[in-house]
Amino acid sequence: MKDRSLWFAIVIMLLFACRAFAANAPTVESFTPQGTAKSVHQVKARFSAPMVSFGDPRAAAPFDVDCAKGSGLWVDERDWVYDFERDLPGGVECRFTLKPGLKTLDGETVDGTRQFAFSTGGPAIIESRPGSGATISEDQVFVLALDAPATTDSIVQHAFCETPASSQRIGVRLITGEQRRAILDTQRYFLESYLRRTGGEHDNGSAASKKQMQALRDGAQSPIVVLQCRLRFPAEAAVRLVWERGVTSLSGVATVKDHVLSFKTRPAFRATFTCSRANKDAQCTPVLPMHLDFSAPVARAAAQQIRLEGSDGKTYSPKIADTKADYVSRVQFAGPFPEHASFKLVVPHDIEDDAGRMLANADSFPLTVRTDQDPPLAKFAADFGIIELKAGALLPVTLRNLEPEVKAGLHAVQPDAAKTDLQAPIPGRVLRADSTYAADIVSWLKRIREVQRNVWENVKGKGRVLKYRRGSRSVFGADNHPHRFDLPLADAGKAFEVVGIPLKNPGFYVVELASPKLGASLLGKRKPYYVQSAALVTNLSAHLKLGRESSLVWVTALDSGQPVADAAVDVLDCDGKSYWHGVTDADGIARIDHALPQTDALPACVEQYDRQYIVTARAGDDMTFVMSEWNEGIQPWRFNLPQGSYQGPTIATTVFDRSLLRAGE
Repeated sequence: MKDRSLWFAIVIMLLFACRAFAANAPTVESFTPQGTAKSVHQVKARFSAPMVSFGDPRAAAPFDVDCAKGSGLWVDERDWVYDFERDLPGGVECRFTLKPGLKTLDGETVDGTRQFAFSTGGPAIIESRPGSGATISEDQVFVLALDAPATTDSIVQHAFCETPASSQRIGVRLITGEQRRAILDTQRYFLESYLRRTGGEHDNGSAASKKQMQALRDGAQSPIVVLQCRLRFPAEAAVRLVWERGVTSLSGVATVKDHVLSFKTRPAFRATFTCSRANKDAQCTPVLPMHLDFSAPVARAAAQQIRLEGSDGKTYSPKIADTKADYVSRVQFAGPFPEHASFKLVVPHDIEDDAGRMLANADSFPLTVRTDQDPPLAKFAADFGIIELKAGALLPVTLRNLEPEVKAGLHAVQPDAAKTDLQAPIPGRVLRADSTYAADIVSWLKRIREVQRNVWENVKGKGRVLKYRRGSRSVFGADNHPHRFDLPLADAGKAFEVVGIPLKNPGFYVVELASPKLGASLLGKRKPYYVQSAALVTNLSAHLKLGRESSLVWVTALDSGQPVADAAVDVLDCDGKSYWHGVTDADGIARIDHALPQTDALPACVEQYDRQYIVTARAGDDMTFVMSEWNEGIQPWRFNLPQGSYQGPTIATTVFDRSLLRAGE
C-alpha cells in the first residue's frame, strides 16, 4: 500500500514537471494579423525567446510563406516582419508555417502553434460613383470600385436595392459591353483615382497606364463593377444599395458582412417662380427681374419659348445666361415692369427635363403674377464717409416713394449737442480730438453697426427668436439730443432723387432718417424704419505709416494737397488711451520715434476682432482721423469695374544701369 502511494506521488510530480517544461518551451508569442483583415501591408511575429543574433542579415526566415510576394526581416532578436510589395487586395488567403526543427538562439526547439493564417476577406466596395449620401436619378447607374474582382453570379445573387416603401429586395443588373465602356469613358478621373489608390500606373500618358485603364474598362476580371437597380424609383425616395455578405472573389473568398450605400432620388421636375418683394405680403417689385427656376435642366431651345405676357398686351421674352450650354436651369425676365400690373407666365405644355420627365406642376401654368408699387427707398452710400469741407459739404442720400417730408435727426459729436444747428458755427473747442472724443467716434460707429443688424435671442420653449429686425431701432438714445430737420422731397416724395444734406461746419456727424412708409414696406408694421450714416466733415487728411521701430503721420489739406504744419496729432487706441502726442513739422510730418505696441494687444474697436489704432489730427477748428487698418487704395472692384486676368504671352525686358556685353561684342 505504501509502495503504491509512493509511485502515485512520483507520477504526479513527473506530470507537473512536464507541464512546467512545456510552459517554459519557446513559442510564437504573437502573430498579426489573423482572421480577416483589410489592406494588409505587413505581417509581424514575436517569439518568446531570442531567435537570432541582433543585426545578423544572414539569419534565415522562420516561416514558410504561402502568400503574395514580399520580403522578411528580423528587426531584433525576437521580432520578425514580412513586408508585402503593396497592400494586399481583397480575396487573398495567406498561411505562414513554422519551418520544421526551428530552434532558438540557445538551441531550443520552438513549440506551440505552428501555422498561422489570415484572409483579406471578400470583395469590398472601397469607392463608388455616386458616393453614399448623394442625390441620384430615378434610374441611376452605379459605378463601384472593389478591392478585388468578384464573380458575376455572386454579385447578382447578393447585391440588391431596397426602399422603405417596399419590403422586397430589388435585384440589380450588371451593365457590360459597349454600354459599360461608354459609361466608364466618362469616369476617367474615378479610374485614375482607383489606380492611384491601389498602387497602379495612373499617368494617363504612359503605355502601362493605358493598358491598366483598358483592363478596368473592358470588364474581364475587372474590380470595377457597373450596375443598375431593376426598378425605376419615384422622386424623393430613399434608396439603399446593399452589398450583402456572400459576394465572392475569383479566388473563392466571400464577404462576411453587409455594406450599405444610402441615397435619395432627386426631387420631381418642377418649375418655381420667384421675384423680389418688399415683404412677405407684397407683390413683385417692379424695378427688379423675375425668375423661373427648374429643379432639373431643360433644353435651351425649350426654355426660350417661355413667355411673360402683360395685361397691356406687351410680351416679355426670357433672358438666359450667356453660355453655350445646351441645358439651363433658370430663365429671367428683366424689369422694370409697370406698377400695379398683372402678368401671365406661359410655359410650353410639352417642356421636359434632361431625363425626359414632364413638369409635375404643369397645371400651375399659365401662372398669374402681379407687381406692386415701386418700393420706398432711403439709402446712404455707406455707413461712414469723409466729406470735403470746402467742396460743398453735402451728405448724399438716395430717396424714392417716401413721405413728402422725411423726419431726420442729426447729431454732431460734441458735449453740447443739444444746441447743434446745421447753419450755426460749431465751436472749435468742441472738435479738439482728445482721447474722449476719439473713443466717442468709435462708439458711434459701433452703435450704427449694431442697429443695422438683426438681433436674436434664445427664448425658453421657443428656441432662437428674432428680437429686433434691422432698421427697427434708432441709433439715438434718450440721453442724446440730435438736431431735427425735415427733408422736403420733389413730386410728393414719389420721385427717385438724390438729396444732399448740408453739413457746413467741420466735425463728425451722425445722421438718421425715419420713415413710417419705409417701415410699413420693410417691417410690415406702421412704425418708422431707421436709416443711419456717419460723416466726417473736414479739410484735413491724415496718412499713417506703421513701422516696427518707428512710425510716421503725414497731414495734408484736401482742397490743395499741401502739407499742414503745426497740426496736433494723437495716436490712440479705441478705448481712448494715448500712445503718442505731438505736432507736425513744416512738411506736415509727425515722426513717432519709438515702437508702438502690436495691434493684437489693443482693445477691440467696432468688431471683436477689429484691433487697431485711431490717429487724430487737428488744426484750428478742423479735425480728421484715420484708423490703422485703412491701408487699401482705390481698387476696381470697389467701383463695380471688371478685373480681367492676363494669360499671356508676356514680353519682358530688363533695364540695367550698364550694358551687358560679352567680350568681342
